[in-house]
Amino acid sequence: MATRDIDTLPHFIDLDAARATALRELRAFVALCESLTDADWARPTPCPGWSVRDLIEHVAGVPGYDYFAGRLRHARLGTVHENASNASAAQTGLEPAGLTAVLKQRVAEFAYELDLLTHDDLERQLRVMPGRTQLLRSALGQYVFEFGLHRYDLETAIGNAFELAPEVMSGVVLMTETDGFRPSRVDSYVPRLATPGPEDEVSYALIGETLRWEFSFTPGEPKSAFSPTRNGIWTAGAVYERLCTVSGSDSAICLVLCGRISSHDPLVSAAAGFPPRTFTVW
Repeated sequence: MATRDIDTLPHFIDLDAARATALRELRAFVALCESLTDADWARPTPCPGWSVRDLIEHVAGVPGYDYFAGRLRHARLGTVHENASNASAAQTGLEPAGLTAVLKQRVAEFAYELDLLTHDDLERQLRVMPGRTQLLRSALGQYVFEFGLHRYDLETAIGNAFELAPEVMSGVVLMTETDGFRPSRVDSYVPRLATPGPEDEVSYALIGETLRWEFSFTPGEPKSAFSPTRNGIWTAGAVYERLCTVSGSDSAICLVLCGRISSHDPLVSAAAGFPPRTFTVW
């Protein structure tokens, strides 16, 4: 760490805080699953197109040795996971009791590996896919982000009023600063997509109590052939006079940024004259 300029470092999360937060959010998610009624499993969630069942299937595929726990083990031991994957599909189609049991087993796997980590492990690299690795110190933010946001999704789906915890918001900040894996700060967060998509030049400023993100849309050819925004380019910074400011609590602004609520949700205040838009991130 001493070889890096502190001004370029992302707001990394302390290991003990990340471990406590990730496991707290994940175990709260499990407790919610165990409390669901049969009707709850079909409810819609803030994740577009996902029912509660879809959400739980997704989360059940994330923490275990097929994904997060496996990456942690191989990084800690210095071994190579030849069949690295982005989650398991083995839980798809299970009955609720069976799905919850699989979720609990994979939570136990993740908790076991997370508990073995030391501060000396944080500079290790996790193999994400062939040719790409992730700094373990950055991965801590992904764990907090993943489970904190999905707890929000489930709480909201079953009608509970719920705000993101400060530690979860720290995970959102770290994800934007690292793109999920970089060791140096990238002050250039932009959405991948907005629905409905803009047709003209427009800038957005998302302003919380302590958090702020700014980005702009310019019509034209996307920079990447794989860009989901086909009619233009998103860039960092509010560069246009036509500016939509969206203000609210830090929790609400994180939810707008992460596409859980629209730019004109009742939880926030948005400038007049702009259509409600929902952003897509990673």
